[in-house]
Amino acid sequence: SDYFYRGYNELDAVMTSIGARACQDLPPRIDVTRQTPGTAQPGETVTVTYTLRNPGPLPLTNVRVNDPGVGSNSCPDRLARNETRRCTATFQVPVGAKAAITGTATATGRANNKQASDTSTSSVTIGTRARVLPT
Repeated sequence: SDYFYRGYNELDAVMTSIGARACQDLPPRIDVTRQTPGTAQPGETVTVTYTLRNPGPLPLTNVRVNDPGVGSNSCPDRLARNETRRCTATFQVPVGAKAAITGTATATGRANNKQASDTSTSSVTIGTRARVLPT
């Protein structure tokens, strides 16, 4: 019985080593979803929510979200494998904005000297405030 356990532990160590080497050859992956409220008014501050997911087999480092036109974000710089995290950023709708503002977020992360990347786009429809006219 001692031989069985020793053999099992050695086999487990070999299989773990093989699995780790196989994972090193897999490309890293990252998913991002950019969400904004449906409508906003000129001058209003809008919160953009990013949902980041690492569906890959390896943890990601150097995770970044780039979203031109939006301020700095609260996104993590690491994602464990199978981890999902939310983070936010804000921007102010310009006073003269009309119709809609569309933005695209690009998320990147690294594992095993390889980069993962994904993009997501969302829009905010610009409304107008009702004016009360004097009578």
